[in-house]
Amino acid sequence: MNKTYIKTGVSIIAILLMIIAIMQFVPFGNLLPFPGDLASQYLPFASLYQDFFKHPSEFFYSLHNGLGSATLTLFSYYLTSPFNLLLLLFKHKYLLQGLLIIVMLKIIISSLSMTYYLQTQKQMSSRSTVFLSISYSLCGFVSLYFYNILWLDVMIWLPLVVAGLERFITNRKVALYQWTLFFLLLSSYYMGWMVCLFLGLYFFYFTGKYHHLSLKNIISKHWKSLLIFIGRSVSIVLCLGMIYVPTIIGMLQTGKGNFSFKNLWQPFFQSDLSALMGFGYGVANYTDRLMHYPTFYCGIAVLLMATATLISRKKSLYYDYMMLGILLLCTFVTPLTLMFQMFQPTAGFPFRFTYLISFMLIILASEIIDQLSQYKKELLTAGILWGTIFIAFALFLPYIRSKMPVHPVALWVNVCLIIIWTLLLTTTMKKTLGFLAMSFLGLEVMIQTCWTLTGMPTIHQKNLEKYNQAMEQMLSTYPQSHKLQRLDNTEVNEKTFGLEVTGYNNGIWFNYPGTSSYTSTLTNENIDYAQALGLYSRNERRFSNFGATPLSNALIGVNGQIIQKGQQLSIKKLPYLNTVYVLKENLDLKPFEAFNNQNKLAKALGIHPVFKYETIKRVKQTKHLLTLAWTQKETGRPYIQLPNEKLKFGDTYHITVNHKQLQLPMSIKNICILSLPYANKGQTIKVTLSTHSNMLWKNIKVATFDDQQFEQSYRKITKAPLMVDQLENETTIKATKTNDKALVAIPYNKSFKATNNGQPTQVIRSDLGLIEIPLTKGENKIKLYYHPTAFLIGCVFSLIGLIIECMMIIRKKCEQK
Repeated sequence: MNKTYIKTGVSIIAILLMIIAIMQFVPFGNLLPFPGDLASQYLPFASLYQDFFKHPSEFFYSLHNGLGSATLTLFSYYLTSPFNLLLLLFKHKYLLQGLLIIVMLKIIISSLSMTYYLQTQKQMSSRSTVFLSISYSLCGFVSLYFYNILWLDVMIWLPLVVAGLERFITNRKVALYQWTLFFLLLSSYYMGWMVCLFLGLYFFYFTGKYHHLSLKNIISKHWKSLLIFIGRSVSIVLCLGMIYVPTIIGMLQTGKGNFSFKNLWQPFFQSDLSALMGFGYGVANYTDRLMHYPTFYCGIAVLLMATATLISRKKSLYYDYMMLGILLLCTFVTPLTLMFQMFQPTAGFPFRFTYLISFMLIILASEIIDQLSQYKKELLTAGILWGTIFIAFALFLPYIRSKMPVHPVALWVNVCLIIIWTLLLTTTMKKTLGFLAMSFLGLEVMIQTCWTLTGMPTIHQKNLEKYNQAMEQMLSTYPQSHKLQRLDNTEVNEKTFGLEVTGYNNGIWFNYPGTSSYTSTLTNENIDYAQALGLYSRNERRFSNFGATPLSNALIGVNGQIIQKGQQLSIKKLPYLNTVYVLKENLDLKPFEAFNNQNKLAKALGIHPVFKYETIKRVKQTKHLLTLAWTQKETGRPYIQLPNEKLKFGDTYHITVNHKQLQLPMSIKNICILSLPYANKGQTIKVTLSTHSNMLWKNIKVATFDDQQFEQSYRKITKAPLMVDQLENETTIKATKTNDKALVAIPYNKSFKATNNGQPTQVIRSDLGLIEIPLTKGENKIKLYYHPTAFLIGCVFSLIGLIIECMMIIRKKCEQK
């Protein structure tokens, strides 16, 4: 093996170990990082990934994800990275450790892939290659987003696919380009889309720079290469059709399928000149990750060398300016930004493709790094320029901090680093980069990464073990059944175990049919169900059973609720074992009218209304506070419907009932119905809602649910269990009228097919977002099949792509002969 790869690998491993030691992570301490999406999404999805190999049918559809959804979409969005195969080596209780090991492995391999690019395409010296590879693998994008582990794959494949494209342009060798593009697109279609746009720009950039041609001449003289480049890229996309087709169809059924032209220009600019701070050190950390300015950081030394290249008199700088300028415009200008993000506004993390700019900075730096003595004047000028910029930011700090949380120390640290690196880079050394410079770079990126981790949630590994044990012991008492039944985990408070709240995906994590979900692949049907019945859905990616009533629990077959006392978990049994109901009349439901909708649903089921409204009086009202009072007309459990106004980021409702704080299991930020303590007829209740946001307090309603009356009425409802067997479900239910319909507690999906008494029948989408099936008078034996049509169509595209590739290979072999 080339010694350069060994030097790079050893250097990165040493830096990572020092970071782990400083942060007191295992094995140098007792803590494990447990941040955001890593805890609430990737850890549960890793459990689902393991389950794919135990129960292959889960690859297509799962009832563990919310009320049920196509898992192929989730798989292709989150889990297709080849590195995930390593998860099969870890036991369930060590999945978090396994994910963190994979993160480190990806960082190490990304440094080696950059080493390969620099060695083969730039023919750089060994020490310079190690220097730039370290800068690349621990750039700001990696240190800030590493816990979105699917994004890290792009750092591995980007240098390789660019190396392949350059080889194709220079000598028509296409193998490296196509293989690396295949694995890039396989690993993450989302990041792959960004890189494909970048590659389109890079084709013109590199062709023009290599052949010294204008844009017009590139097209006129290299149009054949352009067509081959496009054709071979498209054929690779076709080969992945078995994944991409169901993904596209599935994502169009989520909130991401809702497109608004206003998003293309409101606001027109994503950032302003203060975004230049993103080129520096320590301007963003975990605490402000969702709203931070773009981070282009890849080392102050790289920034100075790249700037020196741009202000030098080297030929072909026109192409460098154009390429870097276009990428920066794509960061600042909203229509261009959204183009890189598949025309969708991001949910936090607003600048997800800054790694492309970091990569370009390294390319620019590579052009002079082995001849630094020839560019002393340019390096000095670059140091003065960037020093002035950061001093200006420090002087205008009050203005800057009004827009984003920047630590003042970070700006002055950047000034000091610029001075130090300017001196180091302009000092004549026996070798281009001496031991001092290499050591200082390692120290810089190490401290930068530790700074970025500031505020990141951690968990003591013993607490994680206790949580796993408590869940496993509790689930061992939960009876397994072929009947569709669900377990409500809304009231579980993971903070008791020292965890960040992750309960949305606990059903996936611990392999039980839960009642909540948090994923970008969550379908609109789950959200429609929540909005119709008053359940809490924080956004289009989260579905929760919080706000449930006995009626909504009965509808989806919640036969157990997890009860928590300290670190002890147990299951409270509920009497709802049926998930198929006969609707005696059509539903006519409207979003955000939970009380009316549940009464209409009760009527359609053939029972009396379940909610009775209370007459409320507004005792006090301000922009931030509302106090309500009423005297109970009925005995039962009162529910209050919150206003349909979304609170500001970081805000939540604070609620008191008769001067006692109402304890909520999660932060409530928008409309849902809240269950209040049980009350007797004639009892006076006073409720205060308070927020930090300015509120209009419209459409507040209070209604009482009579649990006893519902339990009596529930026995009269025509209902049946749904028997679940892999991708086949069946039930038998009687109807008294020809126009009756069966309401099935599974979200509607076009891939479901059904038969009734052996004859094909319709699968209809109800107002609840659930499945409805027409019934005939008398006994109805219904079979419901999940037929992965999109996957089969995708397989056809994959076959076409494979045939095209084989034909291309055969043609090339024939030409060589």
